Amino acid sequence: MDQMEVSSVTAILESYECLEVYLTQSAADIIQLPFNNNPNRADPRNTNPVPISDTAQMGGTGVVLKVDYQPSGHLPYWLSELVRKSVIANWDRITAHTPICLDLFLETIEFCVNSSFFCFNQTYYKQKTGLAMGSPIASPIAEIVVDDLLDSAATQSSIPLPHIRKYVDDLFLILPEDSVEYVQSVFNSQHRNIQFTVEVEKDRSLPFLDMMLHRNEEGKITTDWYMKPIASGRFLNFYSFHPLHQKLNVATAFAKRVSLFSSRANNNEIHEIIRTNLRLKDYPIGLINGIINRLNEKSDIQTAMVAEENKISRSLTNIDGLSANITKTLRSEYADIRTASKQAKTIGCLFPIIKDKTPRDEQTNVTYRINCKGHRKDEETQETENCEACYIGCTTRKLKQRISQHRTQTNELKRLWNIGYTKQDYAIQQLRQQTALLEHEIAMDHLFDIDKADIIDRFPDDDPIWIETLER
Repeated sequence: MDQMEVSSVTAILESYECLEVYLTQSAADIIQLPFNNNPNRADPRNTNPVPISDTAQMGGTGVVLKVDYQPSGHLPYWLSELVRKSVIANWDRITAHTPICLDLFLETIEFCVNSSFFCFNQTYYKQKTGLAMGSPIASPIAEIVVDDLLDSAATQSSIPLPHIRKYVDDLFLILPEDSVEYVQSVFNSQHRNIQFTVEVEKDRSLPFLDMMLHRNEEGKITTDWYMKPIASGRFLNFYSFHPLHQKLNVATAFAKRVSLFSSRANNNEIHEIIRTNLRLKDYPIGLINGIINRLNEKSDIQTAMVAEENKISRSLTNIDGLSANITKTLRSEYADIRTASKQAKTIGCLFPIIKDKTPRDEQTNVTYRINCKGHRKDEETQETENCEACYIGCTTRKLKQRISQHRTQTNELKRLWNIGYTKQDYAIQQLRQQTALLEHEIAMDHLFDIDKADIIDRFPDDDPIWIETLER
């Protein structure tokens, strides 16, 4: 089939395996619609297509499809085998981003795929299929598997697929209208647990990402900004307690998205859409007009991103009239620090905690406190006198492991006291150097209430300052 017939089909494949991804760049920079005859099949892994043109030609008539796929089945082995196959097929691309060998990589991936657990009502469950939502490995693995599946399907199809583009979990392709069922069957044959369904276009239109694609009688493709009927249309209200620059960024991004995705509407229609939606969120009309007037201004985003790469990021709680001044001072005095605002009150504060709380002893990356009970008066009754001293410690391990270590050291000290050791003995001096807790117990002959340790703070896994402090 040297040339595409005048009857053609446009299709979208959406992965239900991946999480919803918000559009962060122009859909016009993502889709390529070279509707003129092109004998070369595009690489489905290509994520940098040529921008769409409102004069792109599409010969003849056709229908638009929406093809969705979702995994089925309940056995974990099929997923690990599918991932293993895809990783091996794409190892040439993957190896440039990891120093470990293929065998170790596959072993690690298999462990992650087959070891998804969660806790509910203090009962632990193992996920039988799929990858855990929110897992850092889920998105890259899903992308590798989908890329491999699409590449395999395109190769096996006897019908050429010359125009195929993927953005995350959305795929845009063109094929002859009478080949829809055949191509669907090819995709469905790739794996028994991943099956595809097809939705036919309506009135020559198809929603794709934040756009509505229209194909007219002349075969030209035009676009309109599009919002799903079920969408709430909510975004940051102007009176929301957020820094002004965040509100400006939200409003400007919305305006640019509407302008960029609307190739059919004139400027007045585009500006009216922007005004109507921003006024519903209480943005002042003067601010809206200013944003509209600056729509055509270009910003060098790439240069700004490179300049920010090597900076240290820190967050500041948003306090009206204070946070902005602190940020301005930090920028002028410390060029290597980048700040971001965070809210003290979040949506999470409005809802009860629905996840099981991690038991105190199971928590990691904590700062804890152990109070001193004072001088031990009676060895049998363990009566003590009050002492205001307390021990503050940090640990990256589970708290119960660190407390167990303290308990073991304290029991060893007690054993040495009972067999007649004194403070001057070498064994006691060795214990005294291990922690400030033992030093206080030895120097003051006091006893700490180890079983009643309190967590007073937590720190993140990737905080370099904390990690450096703990490693010293």
